[in-house]
Amino acid sequence: MWFNSASLLSLIATAASVTALPVDETTSLVERSANPLQFPDLWHFTDNVRVPNPLRLFTGQRKQAIRGFDISSPMPLSWFQCAKKNGYGKAVFRAYTQACGAGGQVDPNFLTEYRLARQAGFTDIDAYMWPCTGTQNNGKRCKSIQTQLNELMAVIRDNKLQINRLWLDVEPNEPGFICQSWKVGSKEGALNLARQWVAAIKATKMNWGIYGNGGQWLDMFPEVSSNIGSDLPLWAVEMGSPDIAGTKRLMGGWTRATAKQWRLDTKLPECSSDSRVADLNSFLS
Repeated sequence: MWFNSASLLSLIATAASVTALPVDETTSLVERSANPLQFPDLWHFTDNVRVPNPLRLFTGQRKQAIRGFDISSPMPLSWFQCAKKNGYGKAVFRAYTQACGAGGQVDPNFLTEYRLARQAGFTDIDAYMWPCTGTQNNGKRCKSIQTQLNELMAVIRDNKLQINRLWLDVEPNEPGFICQSWKVGSKEGALNLARQWVAAIKATKMNWGIYGNGGQWLDMFPEVSSNIGSDLPLWAVEMGSPDIAGTKRLMGGWTRATAKQWRLDTKLPECSSDSRVADLNSFLS
């Protein structure tokens, strides 16, 4: 649809005259995008067609959310540059992996990917730790909690990495996979182990949060309400919408999420010429 100057001025005048809906946790992304005149900041014009404004897409919370991605596979510098150019503000890397053949280890790609992201201009960087826990089908014992944490802390300290927040990844493996997270004989035992992990990460005095999926909590712990550390921020998993305030699958004593993973294994829409995939997220900090 084409707009001449008169019709565009009329549109602006109409938008200015509309009473805006309050922007808070009850005003979801869906509500805002369905009311472009009440929320003109969500839209811009490309080739005379109204399309979502990618830099203002995540404003359905009181605090504007940050568009982010997390990756566990190597990406080239050009990928990070494209993401940065197109409004992604936070990069999240797998810093430690369960590597059950070794009992847990620092991800071999972590340091390189961190440096590439910094080179591309990212300054807001998080990292997650998927620790080795439970019974491993290969007979290899996991390293102790403290040993695994010491290995991760050493890489961060020795390389002077600037990490905003670390996340403890609490999720089960698929049945039959060689690594079997949180399988320690009973769900009560897994709950006790998870609480030991949370006590240990708090002792590092670094900023930590918990990554978890409400739909998987019962696969590991006795109850959906089983609390391993709800005083820490929650990075929730819920597919569909990037709106953090609308997160419904809460568990473990959390009443709200600080971050949300809302799409898995997808190409960045703005970098569609690159076939590499990442998980898409929104973050409040």
